[in-house]
Amino acid sequence: MFPGVENLRVFVRPGRTDMRKSINEAEDGDGEEQPSEKSVVSSFLRRKRGRRPIPESIPREEIILDLPDSEKTCACGQTLSYIGDDVSEELELIPQKIMVHRYIQRKYACKSCEGLGDESRPAVRTALRHRLLPGTIAGEGLLAYILTSKFCDALPFYRQEKMFDRIGIDLTRGTMCSWAIRVAEELAIVSEILWDEIRSGSSLGADETTLQVICEAGRKADQKSYMWVLRGGRADRPVILFEYRSSRRLLGACTPALCHPEQWAGQLPTPGNYGRDSPFTLSMANWRSTTI
Repeated sequence: MFPGVENLRVFVRPGRTDMRKSINEAEDGDGEEQPSEKSVVSSFLRRKRGRRPIPESIPREEIILDLPDSEKTCACGQTLSYIGDDVSEELELIPQKIMVHRYIQRKYACKSCEGLGDESRPAVRTALRHRLLPGTIAGEGLLAYILTSKFCDALPFYRQEKMFDRIGIDLTRGTMCSWAIRVAEELAIVSEILWDEIRSGSSLGADETTLQVICEAGRKADQKSYMWVLRGGRADRPVILFEYRSSRRLLGACTPALCHPEQWAGQLPTPGNYGRDSPFTLSMANWRSTTI
């Protein structure tokens, strides 16, 4: 065999496979038949094609489709007998329903003394139940729907405004934004509880993404802001918490759960060095002097 011939490629016209075969046999060892290698292919379960069944947890409403009495007679004159059912299911969606809870307070007064017996209580009425946002028309169910649509389904307030308008409800994006701020203030205690849950684990992960806030006091509209996401807590019940910061300094505003690291000893893995201008350095040995 000539030197370098092993690097040559042979092109054979269609129908001339005998030449290709003879050349390949010569390269493989003078035409001797080589034993073929056997490979074991692991078996797998192929998913059966077709429509998946509707989960049994979804409530069913049975609709009976029956023949009229005039069609239950055979051609021979005998009455047809019931022999069974053919069942088919159809998934249906009930559109969202808006309603008003109208609370009527019963008032009571003494007609005998006309309130002179107790001037501090000329009339007695039942107390209203505690509301999350008193002084507004927002019920807790409506607030939960608006905030879930905004923060879980990525549905902005201006789109929700159009959706409410289609069902005859005048609810502006400014109103919904105001409600969202007030709900966050009312539920601040829940955020503190989540921070405590995050510190209950041995590891905490943190990462950030940029966003732009147009109207923020003391800042330009084109300045970058940051939304931090933290994940921690126990392994069987992890907690995910979002924390807004106007800069990349996660601890610059003294986050309640992290500004006292002596209360928690764990690992804080981060994808890089966040905020070298941060005055806060975690100096614990197992934190490796990580600056965030």
